[in-house]
Amino acid sequence: MTPPHAAGPAPRRGGYFAVAPGAEAVAFAQLILLAVVLLVLGITEDDYGVPAYDALGFLFVLPVLGLLVLPVLCLLHSALLTTPVMAMAREFAGRTRLPEPLWALGFLAAGGTVHAGLLAVVTGAPYGTAWLWTTGSGVLPVAAACHAHAKGIGWAGILGRSAALTPVAAALVVAGGMTAYEAGVLSAYEPPRLERAAYVGTWRGNGGTLRLDADGRATAEHLDQDDGFTSARPCGGTGTWTVRAATDLRRAGVDIRIDGCTSLNEWEVAGTAARPELFVLLEDPDAADVRILTREGGGQ
Repeated sequence: MTPPHAAGPAPRRGGYFAVAPGAEAVAFAQLILLAVVLLVLGITEDDYGVPAYDALGFLFVLPVLGLLVLPVLCLLHSALLTTPVMAMAREFAGRTRLPEPLWALGFLAAGGTVHAGLLAVVTGAPYGTAWLWTTGSGVLPVAAACHAHAKGIGWAGILGRSAALTPVAAALVVAGGMTAYEAGVLSAYEPPRLERAAYVGTWRGNGGTLRLDADGRATAEHLDQDDGFTSARPCGGTGTWTVRAATDLRRAGVDIRIDGCTSLNEWEVAGTAARPELFVLLEDPDAADVRILTREGGGQ
């Protein structure tokens, strides 16, 4: 007689896709929901004058993302993470008294440690952050696979549930975001209002270095004005700067006049009062080519 604890889950049927049924569909759904969340929260972040998206460009890219890129990423996610995790969880659950979901969570955490190292190397993110993203991305697919095994639901069943629930969840996220904005829990980003003295100091960042003196003198070092089209060399030298007031169409900031820095002579304020920034958007806004400088020592 087979011991009770060795009975394990139902025999495997259906081959590869029965190991983690619908994991790809669930991964796809959570990517869609992540995009919706980022869009809802995007209004709280500074866009540095870059449009959220270019309408024509978005319409062109959407079919490519939706039909080619995202499905391939989700298949890879399932093949490299969810399916191995579920295969080991089912094997060990059949040999021990511990249920499959507990084994799945353990193997997911372990699998995340391996893939997080690669993600950290590729993206430059801290290992802990990479592990959270890697492991977190597998929670819903693994949970769906465990549920499918327990209820005898196949791949098509999980796919259908994902297709039905994803629009509902997205609508709830949007509704929740609108409610949060109405209640004041979330608010749209507004640039800080700086007095002239707050601009005085040294500003550094991906655009180079800019020093603004109290007497109106400006000194630039290696300001990067290459917009990807003109291949302009970094500029530098001394000149003058003045404060520019905000208008209905443009933020407040500073105008600098330095020979050779013609594409970097109008900087706008960003960041916060505690950590102010100056930025300039080069040429085409849709290219999102932004130079950002942060004031040393923070705000005043």
